Amino acid sequence: MKKSLFTHLLVMALAIFVGWKLAISLHNLQGDTLKSKKMLSNAPMGGFQKFVSDIEWMQFINYLGGLKTIDDQNKDEVIKRLQKILDYDPNFSKAYHMGALTISNASPQKAVELLTRACENEQLKDNWRIPFLAGFIQMHYYGDKPDYAGAQSFFRKAIERSGGKPEDYVVNCYLRAQARADNITNSKLGMLKVLYKEWKRSNGEGMGMTEQSVVPNLMERLIAAAREAKVSAPNDQEVISLVNEVSSKLLVDKHLCPKCLAPLAPGDKYCSTCGTKVQVYGTCSKCQAVLKGRYCSVCGFDNGN
Repeated sequence: MKKSLFTHLLVMALAIFVGWKLAISLHNLQGDTLKSKKMLSNAPMGGFQKFVSDIEWMQFINYLGGLKTIDDQNKDEVIKRLQKILDYDPNFSKAYHMGALTISNASPQKAVELLTRACENEQLKDNWRIPFLAGFIQMHYYGDKPDYAGAQSFFRKAIERSGGKPEDYVVNCYLRAQARADNITNSKLGMLKVLYKEWKRSNGEGMGMTEQSVVPNLMERLIAAAREAKVSAPNDQEVISLVNEVSSKLLVDKHLCPKCLAPLAPGDKYCSTCGTKVQVYGTCSKCQAVLKGRYCSVCGFDNGN
């Protein structure tokens, strides 16, 4: 009996040891395939981390309800509670978003640090609101030392995560951050400069390797920015010089008025916006009637030759 008992105990100990080694191996394998797994708390939760995280979140909301404001006296406790929630569930996107907003006034750097952690989580790689919020905080909550370059990087990430259909305000924030990073304070001129810079970068013009622009409808935005800049500052030599450069490189075949950049229609002899005489296009080379197709509908001449 004693020998049999010893054998059973030995087998049980061996089984526990093998199970322990197998658990470690599986944990490491999960960490390699699911990076957010490595972000989990080491507290023994038996697989109930998400449930515990939800409980902690409800307690966090209840705790916030008892605060009049978040300031230097309580911000460390708020951050501690947030980190505890995210240690249990690193994929809790609402905790990142609402948590960062909660501490953005009292500790904007910590809020961005929290959102950066979220941006690095592969499970949240399609969430564009997280990097957008990080950029917004860097632009507007960093007091008299905004991090425009950092904000630009986060806004770009937000655009890239938008599946090709970013919100206009996200794109505008990206462009404004570029302008402010370049110390351009004139909003109209700044928008024209950054859009032109974006176009040159996407065409590899004088900037090394070609880099595809993340700005949708870049050409339309550039034309609109050139028009607005010229209208807002018709006598500003810097604006005039840049608009002329943009026009000579990009807008030659766009059928725009050379003075105000308003769009022209086939057969127009004068700009309907400012009255400037313009080069006529889209007319029959024989009778000058406005063309509707290859053959002139007035004289029948073949304009395709």
